[in-house]
Amino acid sequence: MDLEEFESSQLWVVSYKEEVPRGGLQGYRAFVRACSNAEAKDVFFLKIESQEPDAKIKMVRVSRVQQDLFKKRRRKLSLLEWEAFRKLSYPNTLNFLFKIESQYIPQPQSELSAKKKSEALRGNKNGFGGRRGKNSWSYLNLKGKTLPSELRPYYRYRGRWVKISKEEREAERDEFISFFIKANGNRSEMARIMGRSRNYVNKYIKLFPETNWDALIEN
Repeated sequence: MDLEEFESSQLWVVSYKEEVPRGGLQGYRAFVRACSNAEAKDVFFLKIESQEPDAKIKMVRVSRVQQDLFKKRRRKLSLLEWEAFRKLSYPNTLNFLFKIESQYIPQPQSELSAKKKSEALRGNKNGFGGRRGKNSWSYLNLKGKTLPSELRPYYRYRGRWVKISKEEREAERDEFISFFIKANGNRSEMARIMGRSRNYVNKYIKLFPETNWDALIEN
């Protein structure tokens, strides 16, 4: 920040962010003439408040054009560029603060998600909003579709949980054992032979907790 005060007006660039309707922040640059950094900021805020009273301004930074505008490019302004910036700078004959768009910063997805969740909670929509017990979304929509893990080896989900016979379960177990031995205990290979995913294999192996799978290979 340039704290020096000059006897005559200098050219200043005001870099700032503004909240936009589509979400996020839009970066802008505006040019003003003033004798100091503080005066330049005051001139900017007074004008932007009268020109755009609803604008939500964030992250304002003021620098002298000579020092900062083309710092990354490492070159000086040409005479034509100086003339253009002088005409753009406020105050000017049009009594208008010109803005030049720079970087657009989208609203973080986490903030969007939090906003949607907050709206859902306020409106008590889609099953959210603090309802519990038999009035909760889970109870109303998942009843009959979930089953305690200790019972799952003896049931299969077929639109609803159905208890399978001892014979059917033994047939499934024998089939899995044959694939397991054929793959030499390699679950990825077992999945390839069965034309299934490894997650599918792991899921169904857990349905037979009484089986010592490692012992099958050792034998």
